[in-house]
Amino acid sequence: MACIRAAFGTKTHPDAQQTPRSLSFINQNSHGITAAGHIHCHKEHDMKTITASVLALAALLSAGAAAAATADAGAGAKIIAPLEISRTADLYFGTIAPSTTVGDKVIVAADGSRQCGPALTCLTTDQTAAAFAVTGEEDAFYTISLPSEIKIVNHKGTSMRVSDFSGSKTRGQLLKGADSFTVGGTLDVGVRQEAGRYRGSFTVAVEYQ
Repeated sequence: MACIRAAFGTKTHPDAQQTPRSLSFINQNSHGITAAGHIHCHKEHDMKTITASVLALAALLSAGAAAAATADAGAGAKIIAPLEISRTADLYFGTIAPSTTVGDKVIVAADGSRQCGPALTCLTTDQTAAAFAVTGEEDAFYTISLPSEIKIVNHKGTSMRVSDFSGSKTRGQLLKGADSFTVGGTLDVGVRQEAGRYRGSFTVAVEYQ
Protein backbone atom coordinates (compact mmCIF):
# COMPACT_ATOMS: atom_id res chain seq x y z
CA MET A 1 0.00 0.00 0.00
CA ALA A 2 1.46 3.32 -1.00
CA CYS A 3 1.23 6.43 1.18
CA ILE A 4 1.31 10.01 -0.07
CA ARG A 5 2.97 12.35 2.41
CA ALA A 6 3.84 16.07 2.40
CA ALA A 7 6.91 17.56 4.11
CA PHE A 8 7.01 21.24 4.86
CA GLY A 9 10.21 23.28 5.51
CA THR A 10 10.74 26.95 6.36
CA LYS A 11 13.76 29.22 6.41
CA THR A 12 13.90 32.39 8.48
CA HIS A 13 15.57 35.48 7.02
CA PRO A 14 16.25 38.47 9.21
CA ASP A 15 14.85 40.98 6.69
CA ALA A 16 12.09 38.99 5.10
CA GLN A 17 8.88 37.30 5.95
CA GLN A 18 9.01 33.63 6.40
CA THR A 19 7.94 31.89 3.24
CA PRO A 20 7.60 28.28 2.46
CA ARG A 21 10.88 26.97 1.17
CA SER A 22 9.86 23.62 -0.08
CA LEU A 23 6.94 21.20 -0.37
CA SER A 24 7.77 17.65 -1.09
CA PHE A 25 5.56 14.65 -1.74
CA ILE A 26 6.96 11.28 -1.11
CA ASN A 27 5.58 8.03 -2.49
CA GLN A 28 6.22 5.41 0.20
CA ASN A 29 5.71 1.68 -0.01
CA SER A 30 4.27 -0.55 2.75
CA HIS A 31 7.56 -0.58 4.67
CA GLY A 32 7.33 3.11 5.59
CA ILE A 33 10.24 5.58 5.77
CA THR A 34 12.55 6.58 8.58
CA ALA A 35 13.71 10.06 7.54
CA ALA A 36 13.12 12.83 10.10
CA GLY A 37 9.96 14.80 9.63
CA HIS A 38 8.17 12.11 7.65
CA ILE A 39 5.10 10.17 8.81
CA HIS A 40 4.96 6.37 8.84
CA CYS A 41 1.99 4.22 7.84
CA HIS A 42 2.85 1.23 10.03
CA LYS A 43 -0.41 1.59 11.97
CA GLU A 44 -2.56 1.14 8.89
CA HIS A 45 -0.45 -1.81 7.77
CA ASP A 46 -0.68 -3.51 11.19
CA MET A 47 -4.48 -3.18 11.35
CA LYS A 48 -4.84 -4.76 7.93
CA THR A 49 -2.53 -7.61 8.97
CA ILE A 50 -4.59 -8.31 12.14
CA THR A 51 -7.84 -8.23 10.17
CA ALA A 52 -6.45 -10.71 7.65
CA SER A 53 -5.31 -13.04 10.43
CA VAL A 54 -8.73 -12.98 12.10
CA LEU A 55 -10.46 -13.74 8.83
CA ALA A 56 -8.07 -16.61 8.17
CA LEU A 57 -8.70 -18.10 11.63
CA ALA A 58 -12.47 -17.82 11.19
CA ALA A 59 -12.22 -19.56 7.85
CA LEU A 60 -10.17 -22.35 9.44
CA LEU A 61 -12.71 -22.88 12.23
CA SER A 62 -15.57 -22.86 9.75
CA ALA A 63 -13.83 -25.48 7.65
CA GLY A 64 -13.31 -27.67 10.75
CA ALA A 65 -17.00 -27.49 11.69
CA ALA A 66 -18.07 -28.33 8.19
CA ALA A 67 -15.90 -31.44 8.25
CA ALA A 68 -17.59 -32.98 11.40
CA ALA A 69 -18.92 -36.52 10.86
CA THR A 70 -22.45 -37.49 11.98
CA ALA A 71 -24.41 -40.69 12.38
CA ASP A 72 -27.97 -41.57 13.38
CA ALA A 73 -28.93 -44.29 15.90
CA GLY A 74 -32.29 -45.92 16.34
CA ALA A 75 -34.30 -45.92 19.59
CA GLY A 76 -36.97 -48.36 20.68
CA ALA A 77 -38.44 -50.53 23.41
CA LYS A 78 -40.50 -53.67 23.88
CA ILE A 79 -43.44 -53.66 26.29
CA ILE A 80 -44.69 -56.99 27.60
CA ALA A 81 -48.00 -57.88 29.20
CA PRO A 82 -48.25 -56.87 32.87
CA LEU A 83 -48.02 -59.64 35.45
CA GLU A 84 -51.34 -60.02 37.28
CA ILE A 85 -52.52 -62.31 40.09
CA SER A 86 -55.98 -63.06 41.41
CA ARG A 87 -57.30 -65.25 44.25
CA THR A 88 -59.52 -68.15 43.25
CA ALA A 89 -59.85 -69.82 46.69
CA ASP A 90 -59.16 -68.98 50.35
CA LEU A 91 -57.07 -70.87 52.89
CA TYR A 92 -59.58 -72.53 55.22
CA PHE A 93 -58.78 -74.87 58.12
CA GLY A 94 -62.33 -76.20 58.67
CA THR A 95 -64.28 -76.52 61.93
CA ILE A 96 -62.14 -77.37 64.94
CA ALA A 97 -62.81 -78.21 68.61
CA PRO A 98 -59.97 -77.08 70.92
CA SER A 99 -58.47 -78.95 73.86
CA THR A 100 -59.15 -77.91 77.44
CA THR A 101 -55.62 -78.79 78.51
CA VAL A 102 -53.13 -78.14 75.68
CA GLY A 103 -52.78 -76.16 72.49
CA ASP A 104 -52.07 -77.80 69.15
CA LYS A 105 -51.81 -77.18 65.40
CA VAL A 106 -53.80 -77.77 62.25
CA ILE A 107 -51.85 -77.95 58.99
CA VAL A 108 -53.41 -77.52 55.57
CA ALA A 109 -50.90 -78.40 52.86
CA ALA A 110 -50.65 -76.70 49.46
CA ASP A 111 -52.37 -79.72 47.89
CA GLY A 112 -55.40 -79.23 50.21
CA SER A 113 -54.76 -82.16 52.54
CA ARG A 114 -55.02 -81.57 56.31
CA GLN A 115 -53.25 -82.77 59.45
CA CYS A 116 -55.14 -82.22 62.70
CA GLY A 117 -53.07 -82.19 65.91
CA PRO A 118 -53.88 -85.03 68.39
CA ALA A 119 -55.12 -82.60 71.04
CA LEU A 120 -57.71 -81.17 68.60
CA THR A 121 -60.81 -82.50 66.94
CA CYS A 122 -61.30 -81.59 63.29
CA LEU A 123 -65.04 -81.93 62.69
CA THR A 124 -65.40 -81.20 58.97
CA THR A 125 -63.54 -82.00 55.78
CA ASP A 126 -64.22 -78.74 53.99
CA GLN A 127 -60.68 -77.40 54.41
CA THR A 128 -59.04 -75.75 51.35
CA ALA A 129 -55.67 -74.42 50.35
CA ALA A 130 -55.58 -70.90 48.98
CA ALA A 131 -55.44 -70.83 45.18
CA PHE A 132 -54.18 -68.13 42.80
CA ALA A 133 -54.28 -67.51 39.05
CA VAL A 134 -51.46 -65.64 37.30
CA THR A 135 -51.49 -64.06 33.84
CA GLY A 136 -48.84 -62.18 31.87
CA GLU A 137 -46.36 -62.46 29.02
CA GLU A 138 -46.54 -65.80 27.25
CA ASP A 139 -43.79 -68.26 28.30
CA ALA A 140 -42.28 -65.80 30.80
CA PHE A 141 -41.05 -67.02 34.20
CA TYR A 142 -42.09 -65.52 37.54
CA THR A 143 -41.28 -65.94 41.23
CA ILE A 144 -43.67 -66.22 44.21
CA SER A 145 -43.26 -64.54 47.60
CA LEU A 146 -45.26 -65.62 50.68
CA PRO A 147 -45.68 -63.95 54.10
CA SER A 148 -44.04 -65.32 57.23
CA GLU A 149 -47.12 -65.19 59.47
CA ILE A 150 -50.45 -63.44 60.02
CA LYS A 151 -53.22 -63.38 62.64
CA ILE A 152 -56.86 -64.22 62.15
CA VAL A 153 -59.41 -62.81 64.65
CA ASN A 154 -62.98 -63.41 65.76
CA HIS A 155 -65.71 -60.84 66.38
CA LYS A 156 -64.31 -60.13 69.88
CA GLY A 157 -60.79 -59.52 68.66
CA THR A 158 -59.37 -62.80 69.96
CA SER A 159 -56.70 -64.05 67.57
CA MET A 160 -54.97 -67.18 66.32
CA ARG A 161 -51.67 -67.25 64.45
CA VAL A 162 -51.23 -68.66 60.95
CA SER A 163 -47.63 -69.32 59.92
CA ASP A 164 -45.35 -71.60 57.88
CA PHE A 165 -46.99 -70.74 54.57
CA SER A 166 -46.01 -73.14 51.81
CA GLY A 167 -46.73 -72.96 48.10
CA SER A 168 -47.19 -75.65 45.51
CA LYS A 169 -44.26 -73.95 43.72
CA THR A 170 -41.77 -71.17 44.33
CA ARG A 171 -41.60 -70.09 40.68
CA GLY A 172 -43.72 -70.65 37.65
CA GLN A 173 -43.91 -70.22 33.88
CA LEU A 174 -46.75 -68.56 32.01
CA LEU A 175 -47.35 -71.18 29.36
CA LYS A 176 -49.78 -69.61 26.90
CA GLY A 177 -49.72 -66.54 29.16
CA ALA A 178 -51.29 -68.14 32.25
CA ASP A 179 -50.43 -70.26 35.30
CA SER A 180 -51.74 -71.10 38.77
CA PHE A 181 -50.53 -72.28 42.19
CA THR A 182 -51.84 -73.03 45.69
CA VAL A 183 -50.73 -72.05 49.19
CA GLY A 184 -51.15 -73.87 52.53
CA GLY A 185 -50.30 -72.92 56.12
CA THR A 186 -50.31 -73.88 59.78
CA LEU A 187 -52.90 -72.73 62.36
CA ASP A 188 -52.01 -72.50 66.07
CA VAL A 189 -55.05 -73.28 68.26
CA GLY A 190 -54.74 -72.33 71.91
CA VAL A 191 -56.01 -74.06 75.05
CA ARG A 192 -59.77 -73.46 75.33
CA GLN A 193 -59.54 -71.26 72.25
CA GLU A 194 -62.49 -68.87 72.25
CA ALA A 195 -65.35 -69.92 70.00
CA GLY A 196 -66.24 -67.89 66.95
CA ARG A 197 -65.58 -67.53 63.24
CA TYR A 198 -62.03 -66.29 62.70
CA ARG A 199 -61.07 -64.26 59.66
CA GLY A 200 -57.99 -62.60 58.26
CA SER A 201 -56.04 -62.18 55.04
CA PHE A 202 -52.52 -62.51 53.70
CA THR A 203 -50.66 -61.16 50.67
CA VAL A 204 -48.92 -63.18 47.99
CA ALA A 205 -46.64 -61.42 45.52
CA VAL A 206 -45.46 -62.51 42.07
CA GLU A 207 -42.68 -60.93 40.02
CA TYR A 208 -41.21 -61.50 36.58
CA GLN A 209 -37.92 -63.34 36.68
